[in-house]
Amino acid sequence: MTVARPSPSTPDARSAPSDARGADDEPGGPDPAAARAAVERWVAAFARKGIETLTDRHLLDVAGLLDQIGPRLRIEGDHAVARDRRAALRNSRLDLARRVIAWCPSPERLGRWLCRVSRWFHVRNLAGYLRRAAQRGDPGTVLEGRTRRVAGRGAETWRDFAPATERALQGEHLHDVARIVAGTAAVLVEVDEAARDRLRAELREHLQAGRAAAAKATLLRLVPRIAETTDDRLREALRGACTVAIARELLAA
Repeated sequence: MTVARPSPSTPDARSAPSDARGADDEPGGPDPAAARAAVERWVAAFARKGIETLTDRHLLDVAGLLDQIGPRLRIEGDHAVARDRRAALRNSRLDLARRVIAWCPSPERLGRWLCRVSRWFHVRNLAGYLRRAAQRGDPGTVLEGRTRRVAGRGAETWRDFAPATERALQGEHLHDVARIVAGTAAVLVEVDEAARDRLRAELREHLQAGRAAAAKATLLRLVPRIAETTDDRLREALRGACTVAIARELLAA
């Protein structure tokens, strides 16, 4: 079966040098729906544990995900040869896991990226595709830039995962955060510019770490009456902390 290969115009799909091919570049891979289901289970498991940032402690977790979204490789040969090949594959997956963590340390953002390239680019071998993307580029190319172009005006309500998973990712204290924000919004309407700069920095930090609930709370502190704000005024308030589309997406969550 032919693997859907990235085209030169596809974001995050710059081809790796020919001598950088590895086991994850082999043809094949699970059914796209099965791969996305595996990604969602993986993301949900991190959400249940309250883990928002991947570190080297999670190398085996990431490698395990790569096993599920990459090709099923047959290890053949006598006992010694098979043992060496299994060791080589394991080391290759761990090396890729380490690079993936450095490239995208948020399990939620990584899961969303994988689901979107699966749907939009029809990739079967997500592990191989991820291997090339992690060498150059940034996950934001797909997550922020291409989302708007592909989803159009519906980008604000775009969902990657099942509703239950999306709710779990917002955190169990989301409603408490919303109440606190609503109760203090009136006080923060006339926040000074120095405080706005701090809130913008805080918003960027939460987004980079994939903390959607915290980012939403900060956004509401920055622009309490955001529902009544035009895009131009919102853009001025954000001052590059994030795009208007991302802000609207956070509020719709």
